[in-house]
Amino acid sequence: MRLAVCAEMVYLDLPITERVQRIAEAGFDAEIWDWTRHDVEALAATGALVWTMTGYIRGDFGDGAAAAVIGPAAEGEAPDIEMMQTYAGGPWSEVNSIVLPNPEFNNDVTVYGPEVKSLAGRYLVQMIGDLSAAKAEDGQTPMLDTIEMVIPHQANKTMVEKLADAAKVPRETLYFDIARVGNTSAASIPIAIRDAVAEGRIDRPMRVFAPGFGAGSVAGYVVVRIDPAVVNIEKQPIVAVDEAGDEKMSLAGRVVLVTDDAIRQAQQSLWDTARLVAEPGGVAALSALLSAAYVPAPGERVGVVLSGANTTAVDFSAH
Repeated sequence: MRLAVCAEMVYLDLPITERVQRIAEAGFDAEIWDWTRHDVEALAATGALVWTMTGYIRGDFGDGAAAAVIGPAAEGEAPDIEMMQTYAGGPWSEVNSIVLPNPEFNNDVTVYGPEVKSLAGRYLVQMIGDLSAAKAEDGQTPMLDTIEMVIPHQANKTMVEKLADAAKVPRETLYFDIARVGNTSAASIPIAIRDAVAEGRIDRPMRVFAPGFGAGSVAGYVVVRIDPAVVNIEKQPIVAVDEAGDEKMSLAGRVVLVTDDAIRQAQQSLWDTARLVAEPGGVAALSALLSAAYVPAPGERVGVVLSGANTTAVDFSAH
C-alpha cells in the first residue's frame, strides 16, 4: 500500500521542492496539482515519487492512465454499458469550486472544499434518484437494487463514504484503491476496476455503478456490466525504451506509444472540432488514432473514451 500527501496543502512556507522532500522523508509519495507551474526537473531531482493531477506527459512522474476498448454488442446480446448520464450546472459557488489558475493564489489551483463536497453530494443524490427510477430487465425492479458494486472516482475516500451514507448507498458495496495508487484523476475508475478484478472483488460478471465528479460543476456516471474475463490484470513485459533510455511497462494487452506532440495535437483537435477539453492521459487513445500510431483493421470499429479536464488551458501548444 502506498500513501500520498498533497504537497500543495502542507509546509506552505517552504518551496515546493522542500515540501516534496519533507513528504518523502516521512515515507509518503507526493502529489502536486499542476505540473506546468513547477520545475519538474527540480522535483525529479528530489528522488521522491511525485504524482500530478493535470496529466503529466513527459518524463518519469507517476501519473496514471487507463483506457477501455468498447464496441457494438453482438446481435441478440444485451450491451454491457446499460446506463450513462452526464450533468453540468448548479450554483455559481459550485461551478467555481475549483479555480485554475487563480491569480489571487499565485496562479495556482484553489479548491473550495465545502463547495466541492456540496457539488458531489448534490449530484450523487441525483444519480441515485435516476437509478431508483430506472427499471432492471424484469421491468419491475429498480436498477439501484441490482447494483452489485460501486466504483467511484477515487478522489477522497472519507468524503465519498459520507456522501454515500447520506444517499443510503451501503458502504460494503463501495470499492476504493486510493490508498494504494492515490488520485489518478481521469484514470481512477478504470484503474480501480482493474484492481477490483485483481483482488477478486469482481470474480464474475457484475453490474457496477461508476460515478465521477469534476471541476466546473460537472459529473456523470455509467452502469456497466464488468466481466473479469476481459479485464487485463497481468503485468506485461517491457514494451519500449524511450529517448532517455528508460524502460516503459504496460498493463495492457496491446500497446502503442504516442509522442507528447501527438497528445497535444489531439487535445487541440478535440478543442477545435468539438470544443471539448481532455487532459493528456484522457486523450492518449485518440492521439493514437489521429497520429496513425494505431491503424484499425479493415472493418474494425473503434471506440475511444475521452475523460478528464484537469488541464491548464486550451492553449495546449504552450506546454
